Amino acid sequence: MMAQVRAVDAAAAAGDCERGLYGVAPPSLDELLERLTTAFAGDCVDVDEVRWLMTSYQSSKAEWSKFAFFDAHRYTRNLVSTGNGKFNLMLLCWGEGQASSIHDHAGSHCFMKVMDGKLRESLYENPSNGGDDGNDDDDDDGSDASAAVAEERAPLKKQRMSVYERNQCAYIHDKIGLHRIENPDQSPSP
Repeated sequence: MMAQVRAVDAAAAAGDCERGLYGVAPPSLDELLERLTTAFAGDCVDVDEVRWLMTSYQSSKAEWSKFAFFDAHRYTRNLVSTGNGKFNLMLLCWGEGQASSIHDHAGSHCFMKVMDGKLRESLYENPSNGGDDGNDDDDDDGSDASAAVAEERAPLKKQRMSVYERNQCAYIHDKIGLHRIENPDQSPSP
C-alpha cells in the first residue's frame, strides 16, 4: 500500500525555495496532514521537506486502515485528504501482482510512501524531456494521454528499477521521467 501526496499546483512545488527547519518527525497521520498543509501553504514548497515529512512518518496501520480499500482487478486510489487545495493525500492499494501503466504526472510533483509491503518502480526516460521533434503541434499537454502518445512514437528507455519497502519514500516529477508502479509480491500492498 502506498500513500501518495500529489501537488495540485506544480508551480507551488518548485524545489528552489528557501528551506525551513524540519523539526521532529510527525508522530501520527493527523500530524503529518497538519505539517503537509503547512508545507503547502505558501507559493513555494520545499520538495526535500515534503519528502522528509513523508519518510519520517512511521506507518501505523491503525491510522490508515480505514482508508484501505482493495479491488481484485486493479489497484485503487483512496482519498485521505484534499489538504489545503494545493495537494491531495491518497492511499493507493495494490493487490497481488497489480501494476499501473507507464505514466507521467501532468507536471505535478508526486511523493510516494510505502505504508506496508513492497512496491517496484520502473523509471523511464521521458520522451518529451529529450526527444523534442521540433513540432509545436505535438500532443504533449502533460497528461497521461500525452505520455501514451509519446510512448507510441518511440520505444521508451528504462533508466532504472527500484524496490521500496515499508516506510520508504520515493519522489517523481515529469522532469525526472515516466514511471510504472507495481506490487512485486504475491500479497496485497497498501
